[in-house]
Amino acid sequence: MECPTGSEGGDAVTADDVTRAIETTAATEREHALALMQSIMLLNRELSPLVAAKQRAVNELKQRMLLNREETIYDHERGIVAYIQRRAGTPVYDLLRACEAEPGVVTSAGLAGVLRLDHQLFSRFRARSGSRWADHLASYEMPGQGTDALLVEPMK
Repeated sequence: MECPTGSEGGDAVTADDVTRAIETTAATEREHALALMQSIMLLNRELSPLVAAKQRAVNELKQRMLLNREETIYDHERGIVAYIQRRAGTPVYDLLRACEAEPGVVTSAGLAGVLRLDHQLFSRFRARSGSRWADHLASYEMPGQGTDALLVEPMK
């Protein structure tokens, strides 16, 4: 930056001259900073969906890897651990086989109002009623479809 000369062309520099020079420089720097920030924001707006899609793909890949290898992954740099937690589904009942074996079982369940056989509801009904058909129908319980969850936690 050039050293400002006096307002009348002399060598003397006044406080006003210095103040004006500082304000002009600061305004120029603010304009440059705003232009840079706008450029960064536009670039970020364009890249964000791409980065998010790439991160989802990486996360899906990690989950598939964990599912296939069934091991724990440690990230000591971030202090986290990731692993798959197997979750069993709610049991379902094979009503077709129950009908084939003893058709009255399903009829009795329907008449009792529990034909849909929500597992929790059926279990409570069976415990309260002590019904023979409920005990018989419970023998047709089958495992439900489970889910897997990718868990990421702080390391202990």
